[in-house]
Amino acid sequence: MALASQIDGKQAALRRGTTRSGAQVPSILNVIDTDEKPPTYFRLNKYTAAFQAIVDAYGIPRYGEINPAPFVVVTFPFLFGVMFGDVGHGMLVTLFALYFVAREKHFMAMADMNEMLSYPWHGRYMLLLMGLFSVYCGVLYNDVFGNMMDLFGSTWVKGDEGEPMHRKEPGAVYPFGIDPAWHHTSNELSFSNSYKMKLSIILGVLQMLLGLTCSLVNALHFRSELDVWCEFVPQAVFMLSIFGYLVFTILYKWSVDWVAIAEPAPSLISLLIGLFMSPGKIPDDAHLYQGQATVQLVLILLALVAVPWMLLSKPLLLRRRHLRVSGYKTLKLTDPEGSKRLMEDDDRSSASSDRNGKYHQEEFDFAEVMIHQVIHSIEYVLGCISNTASYLRLWALSLAHKQLSAVFWEMIMRDLGLALCKEGGSSFACVPAVVVAFCIWSCVTVGILCMMELLSAFLHALRLHWVEFQNKFYKGDGRKFTPFHFETELEAAMKRE
Repeated sequence: MALASQIDGKQAALRRGTTRSGAQVPSILNVIDTDEKPPTYFRLNKYTAAFQAIVDAYGIPRYGEINPAPFVVVTFPFLFGVMFGDVGHGMLVTLFALYFVAREKHFMAMADMNEMLSYPWHGRYMLLLMGLFSVYCGVLYNDVFGNMMDLFGSTWVKGDEGEPMHRKEPGAVYPFGIDPAWHHTSNELSFSNSYKMKLSIILGVLQMLLGLTCSLVNALHFRSELDVWCEFVPQAVFMLSIFGYLVFTILYKWSVDWVAIAEPAPSLISLLIGLFMSPGKIPDDAHLYQGQATVQLVLILLALVAVPWMLLSKPLLLRRRHLRVSGYKTLKLTDPEGSKRLMEDDDRSSASSDRNGKYHQEEFDFAEVMIHQVIHSIEYVLGCISNTASYLRLWALSLAHKQLSAVFWEMIMRDLGLALCKEGGSSFACVPAVVVAFCIWSCVTVGILCMMELLSAFLHALRLHWVEFQNKFYKGDGRKFTPFHFETELEAAMKRE
């Protein structure tokens, strides 16, 4: 079996083989026309194979459908890094992956590899990207084993006794990441919680919009105007009117220096509640900009219009087209010329064609189509809310990882190992205490944070791609291309015997 794009190359190879072997009868390669859905095949290499395996574990892509794997190559390790962000832990994962990459030929030569070893071996490049993105996000969070590092010099300095901290220069900003001055401040936890929670919502909405864009590309590829105007457009309107606006308000609030203009920072929670309860009236603690009430009223009306749009338009248009094709069949018996004009006006969307161009009328059940569309619409509307909330796991796991790292460092290294040295203990007692504490801390760090937490973040990133991202465009009901091979067939026959 050959791919359609490889027909010319296969025929040339067969001709060369016939010439070299001196065969009297040439080999023949035929192209078979069939209505059967073709299998799906993707060219893979050692870098992309692991990411494609993640997608295939959910379902094989349908023939002609967008393959999520190229997006997963970037988004999967990045979302993992958001949850696992720590420079120290990311470096440990990176070094672990580099070991497998550096000894690639050695492991490839192994005839029988342990099952526990085979998983990180086959996913070595995925682990490498996961470690690098963890380091990147760790620099953003300014976290190293639960502690903050000062790479560029803090923009805040301590004041005199009894005075609060102040900036070195007016408007000074830390060049990259979170300023280390936040470390051990009274409001450090509330600041990091607010920052990571909003960041999780932004990343989630952006990835879901990417999934919606992929659904548009699928609809254009299959030339389905109904899917474009009756599904993508109302879904995009609903998503942008509510959650796109929420992302806008987050970015707008971040862009304004509320201290400099001597105004209290607005509450986005109050804004979101007011958007649904009273869109034309802005709460006192949720005012962002002029004309906000009008904008929110228009957006909530657009969202309300989008729901019946996606619910009713497609079933009604399909019914109308089905009646037109049925009318064409009836008219053909009495007025051939009229039936011809009717078919020229009709785009034949309710009929299917085979590879020979012959059209066949499909069975149409309006009740079944309507029920399917109702379920799909309700699932999408509720899914937008639940999916956006689901991305808050990025914030929750990042917070848990940070706090666990800080607790292990403070309870083991600081309170057990370094405390003895600070209290003026002798070097004979100090050094062994630090060594023992470091050994315990290393084992806990590797065992809990770099293995258990890594697996937890991996599974949560997997769920975000399977459920929150792929369900926007991915059917996953295709079948994988398996080329014919005599050795494979003989092995299967021997197993059956």
